[in-house]
This record gives sequence, C-alpha cells and structure tokens, in this order.
Amino acid sequence: MCSASMDEHGFVMSYEKAYNLVKETYPGSVQVTERFRISDWQAASHLYHGNGVNINPEDFGSSQVELEKIRDGSLIKYAQRDNKLPDILHVRAYQNSLKNICVDPSTDQRDDVKYYYKHGVTPTTVFKNDRYIICFNKTTGDLITGDKQRQKKVDKFDKTNQLGSNKWINKWSK
Repeated sequence: MCSASMDEHGFVMSYEKAYNLVKETYPGSVQVTERFRISDWQAASHLYHGNGVNINPEDFGSSQVELEKIRDGSLIKYAQRDNKLPDILHVRAYQNSLKNICVDPSTDQRDDVKYYYKHGVTPTTVFKNDRYIICFNKTTGDLITGDKQRQKKVDKFDKTNQLGSNKWINKWSK
C-alpha cells in the first residue's frame, strides 16, 4: 500500500474501482436449496464467521485478524484500503460448509423467523443444527449470516424465534 496516495479515510482506490473489483472477484453463488443461495460476494463479506463453521483462514493464506477487518465496514471499504481480497477457494469452502449444515437431515428449518438489524426487521428462514444458525432473507433467498452461536444465543432464539442484537430488537419491536 502506498501511503502517499491514501486519502483521509485510508482509501487508496475509489468506491467505484473497489466495487468493480469486488464484483469481478465474486461473480457467482452456491445454490443451497431451490429457494436459497449464498452469493460469493455475501460469503466473502461474512468470511470472518468461517472459523465458526470449521473453515481455517490459514489454510487459504489469510488470518482471522485480517478477516475481522472486513467487519469494520464493508467488503468494498476493505478493498478501498487495498487489503487483499479473500481467495475464491476460501469463499467456496465457507459457502459449502454452510450449505452442508442447511441440507443435513438433522437440521431444523424455520420459515417464520424475524431478523432485526439497523435497517429494520426482515422475514427470514433459518436453518438450525446444534449451535449453528444460518439465516436467509425469506423474500430474496440471499444469505444474511451463518455461524456457530453461543449456547445462550441459541436458547434465546429457541425461545423467541428472533435474531439480532437486543439494540435492534428493542428499537424495531416497539
């Protein structure tokens, strides 16, 4: 990275250039079921959850610390800062791990879950297996998130049939 060309936000490339780079790097998707899919872009955006589904970032030349930087904004901002985008094989491993959880016969599918986040409430379908929760937008079929959860969060989900932080649940359930 060349600090001389860095702007005040730490960006070394324009939003448009970063957007196009991400779009070109992650053009596909993995079909999970007839209704649900995991786009490459969405999986790369949530790859910091990969270790929760037994995908080791070091196996793909990355580190958990590096992947956590994606969480600090967006995949586009991550690219704008000239960070190395995750390898497509790493993305595919995460997608396939989530898919395997979803299609496992012991996985429960719930089609009436509410997902609360900063923009409101989204109707979702959740695939739950043990402590794994994979959440899809019920309307679009796109992945929202997928990871292994703490038992306390799983118990809360089982009781309320809701996902999201208390901050958003409290804001949007009024």
